[in-house]
Amino acid sequence: MKRSLASGVYKITNMINNKCYVGSSINVNNRIKNHKDALKNRNHRNQYLQNSWNKYGESKFKFEIIKRCRKKLLLIHEQECIDKFKSVIPNGYNICPMAGNTLGLIVTEDTKKKIANSVKGYKHTEKAKRKISEAHKNRKFTNEHKRKISEAKKGRKHTEETKQKMSIIHKNNPTFKNKKHTEETKQKISQKNKGVPVNEKCRKKISESLKEYYKTNSNPFKNKKHSNATKQKISKAMKGKPSWNKGKKFSEETCRNMSISRKGRIITPEWREKLSEAGKGRIFSKEHKKKLSEAAKKRWSKSNKLINQL
Repeated sequence: MKRSLASGVYKITNMINNKCYVGSSINVNNRIKNHKDALKNRNHRNQYLQNSWNKYGESKFKFEIIKRCRKKLLLIHEQECIDKFKSVIPNGYNICPMAGNTLGLIVTEDTKKKIANSVKGYKHTEKAKRKISEAHKNRKFTNEHKRKISEAKKGRKHTEETKQKMSIIHKNNPTFKNKKHTEETKQKISQKNKGVPVNEKCRKKISESLKEYYKTNSNPFKNKKHSNATKQKISKAMKGKPSWNKGKKFSEETCRNMSISRKGRIITPEWREKLSEAGKGRIFSKEHKKKLSEAAKKRWSKSNKLINQL
């Protein structure tokens, strides 16, 4: 049995208005599949065909292989079919009246630079932005698609040069400048991040990046005071929640660092007054008082032991 050729000419026909698109490929079955996927995902490069698909729906289009031929004859037969079916716009969906493809075409570095320079500074119109937004809304990836994206990005690292470029772009990006999230968006972000565990490796990276940042930048919260309204909000948010360090034991190294940082610290009269004002009117429960008493007793017993050892 003779094996059929993979290359050939195909046609996509709109059965409502009989307009069609003619193309050719070295793997015609695969090309038709790619057309279908692109049209379903609303990201087909032929705007006329995509708009027609969006208007009439998938069921009104017919995909067929017109002719199978050798690679060398592809463009000849494609041109014959374009002329025969009159598939060039406005009678059809073909944009270019001459058959052509990029089979074996190598783009030089000079050409790549020209293409890059031609699109620099290009901005979409508001109408185009809305269309792009609508096309991506409610778009859901399958688990297999998500897995493929994850696999493709694993082990990928940006160079230092790329990181610097990204940093400069984000700093000068006016998109989020003076922009505030709505309460609804804040709640969504909050719900999404709740319960997401941060591993030790990630914590270490965050800690190191912050240390590096504060070497050259001042702390944004330095000398900053919360308003009474903000204090009340924080108080309400924290009510009923356990303390972040409840039941947590610090390592020996952390204890030493804390001890060193507190040594020689002088509490000024102004500071004492602030502490006194902060504690005024505060009522402790019996359970809380008991805990404070036990903690104080432990501290004093340790101090007495050290004194007796001297």
